Amino acid sequence: MLSMLKAGLFAKKPSVIPIMEDDSEPSPLPIYMDMQTARHIGGQRAAPAGEPDALDNFFDTLQLQTMQARRRLPKEMRLVFEAEQEILRSPAAQQQSGVVVQPENLWQTYDTVSRIHFERDGGAIRSNEGDPIKLVSKACFGLYANVLAVGFLFGAVPSLYLPPSTKWGDDYSQLPVTSLMTPLHPLFNASVGFTLFPASLRLFLAFFSDSYPFLGYRRKSYMVGGWVVAALGLLCTGLLALSSDDSSLLPSLLVATIGVTVADVAGDARMVEFAQRERLSRRGNLQALYVGIKFAFTAAGQLYIALFRYGQASAWTQNSAAYSALVFTLALVALMPVPFIWTRLVEEKAPPVVSLRDRCNALFGLLKKKSISQILVFQLVYSFLSHLGSGSGSFWKRHHVDLALETQFLLQNTSAMADAGAFAKSLAFTQGLMVSGGLLCFALPMLLCRSPLATWNWRVTFFGCTMLICVLGAAQASFVAFDTSRGPLVWYLLPLLVQFPMGIRFILSLFPIVEVAEPAYEATISTLLFTAQLAPIPLATMLFSLLEAPTQDRLRAGVDFASAATQQDVSELSSYGALIGFSAILSLCWLPTQKVGAQVMRKFGGTRRRWGQTSVALGAAATTVAVVASFLSLLPSLGCVPALGDSCRP
Repeated sequence: MLSMLKAGLFAKKPSVIPIMEDDSEPSPLPIYMDMQTARHIGGQRAAPAGEPDALDNFFDTLQLQTMQARRRLPKEMRLVFEAEQEILRSPAAQQQSGVVVQPENLWQTYDTVSRIHFERDGGAIRSNEGDPIKLVSKACFGLYANVLAVGFLFGAVPSLYLPPSTKWGDDYSQLPVTSLMTPLHPLFNASVGFTLFPASLRLFLAFFSDSYPFLGYRRKSYMVGGWVVAALGLLCTGLLALSSDDSSLLPSLLVATIGVTVADVAGDARMVEFAQRERLSRRGNLQALYVGIKFAFTAAGQLYIALFRYGQASAWTQNSAAYSALVFTLALVALMPVPFIWTRLVEEKAPPVVSLRDRCNALFGLLKKKSISQILVFQLVYSFLSHLGSGSGSFWKRHHVDLALETQFLLQNTSAMADAGAFAKSLAFTQGLMVSGGLLCFALPMLLCRSPLATWNWRVTFFGCTMLICVLGAAQASFVAFDTSRGPLVWYLLPLLVQFPMGIRFILSLFPIVEVAEPAYEATISTLLFTAQLAPIPLATMLFSLLEAPTQDRLRAGVDFASAATQQDVSELSSYGALIGFSAILSLCWLPTQKVGAQVMRKFGGTRRRWGQTSVALGAAATTVAVVASFLSLLPSLGCVPALGDSCRP
């Protein structure tokens, strides 16, 4: 049977391209070619029929094995082997490079050949733009100044949105310690419409940054403009807070947050440009350091707010003098990175502007690539399944379940209960301290383990982190809800420990963005993939409202955590995150194994119009859902809808 197959299906076919002489130049060939034809490229005649050829035997054996397994040889694998056929033909080259050409070790051979192919000359994506950027250099100083301010204000500004009421239980920005068991990424407090609405505009801002240079630059001029807008918005907020009337601070705070978002989008794009100049073996170090700094200073912003509030003797409202002083200090923080960005950030002058139609056509051509469409699907599925069972967008769960549980058991002492003001201040400070500590633990793996993270297998690490997150989440939910243990070890330590695998998993989800982002569209492509993590948050909130509806009806009359029925309801509600969150491993179907796999998909994955249409449809749907849902949740008349988070306050 084997001899019949070799004589029939795998018999040598005559070449359709004339064999070139030794002194002739090879003509350009399309990337999709017949494998038998590919053997004769390179200026040498084909081996006579009687002489064995290592590459012929290799491909023939592979085709026979794949037919017996009733599957085709993957296109990317075939093209990689064809691109490195000289190694597969030469035993001396195999010995020098360490390639073991054995069909039974197909995937090992494929991994080795792929690594050799993409590590040639360092493997930098932007090798034509100069040497890799050093992490500690003047070129990165302006970028670091920008991300420091972005992280600090992302941690502080969400806590500025206060209700007119003086009741501590009505504080919209108050995060219980249990919120650390829910995903705090891709942006801190992103489940709230006040934070999500400016973030949902990132794709539009990124397209403008790529397409329309401002003052001759595409990045640092947008950063400076964003910080000026943020400072003006915070200044207006402080002036309005000084007025005696209860005017709404929401519009001016939204303007300030949009300004910070503009600076963040431009900074992320410049980071991608710098990261693509790193060698393949080192790529990911700058990205991990950049994201780690952002979340570390988000923790610093939360800590600053907690300390500022704890030191005030009067009630913490938007009409207090301390609140206005805090807002004015944040306005100064927004202006601090401007001189460093303009004088220190290295950036070339922008190329001439092309028409909008040409830009859109070129962008659609990039979206047709398999690499972009596959990573886009991964980001959507991963974020949706991670947030689905957590209930991070449910204001009712946060305040009427988690916060009530902490109020009853976490800080029980006679002096605090006797003085409502002291109790509110102590509770808010403890929660702010814990949330800032959780954000710091989230950032530490990115800051301290940059080199290992850049070399680990993405799929294996992602799976292990997901397992650890679910186990710790289930343990904390069962201990707290059933009063198995409500000591400091369970209440404080477990939420901090779970941040380490969450941080590792989050940065792994961002690594493919640098690998597939295309030149001249860095901001648009990277922001599109980042927005894919934002859009599922309101969708997860809508679906979680269906899960919490029966529990909400039973607990509407009052929450008595001493009763067995209430403990059962709370435990079920808290366990959804651990149970449903495990399904996030399904997103591994679209995640490459490592940087080399992402580069193989980028170079050899090909393009299809159907992939481009899918990317456009998913990107448009994700942006629309994020914009509409976040905007509606800010309206007082619609904020009470459970599908939008039930964020209204009495």
